[in-house]
Amino acid sequence: GGGLFGTHCADVTFQSVNPPPLYNQLIGGRASSDNFTGDNACRKLADHPTTAALPDTFKYNGNLDNAAFVAADSVVLVKCKFGGGSSADTAVSWVRNEGPGRVFFTSFGKVDKDLTDATIGDKHIVAGLGWVLGR
Repeated sequence: GGGLFGTHCADVTFQSVNPPPLYNQLIGGRASSDNFTGDNACRKLADHPTTAALPDTFKYNGNLDNAAFVAADSVVLVKCKFGGGSSADTAVSWVRNEGPGRVFFTSFGKVDKDLTDATIGDKHIVAGLGWVLGR
């Protein structure tokens, strides 16, 4: 009945195991080995307390992992298109419920500056932690 809050590399575990193990099902997804560091074009996909303060579209300069698997019961909140590399258009943030518990994952948050970023810091990452805690 508790919560699970994961950022960035929390979804790179068990990348080559199929079907995705219980850990990846619990966190709601899994990244592949594909990632990109640079300018990414992001967009909000769902209305949720963790996206309420996000603009519909925004740029993010940083490192993101490409989600290779997103659980069927995960609600994708944000997708970003890599500005280079594979040019992947990938799920970056999602939520799901596990019984009475709440799960929030975001590929944002690899570095400390993400927590103070004017677009995603308090408005998304910290809001995700608050949602997991039931606030």
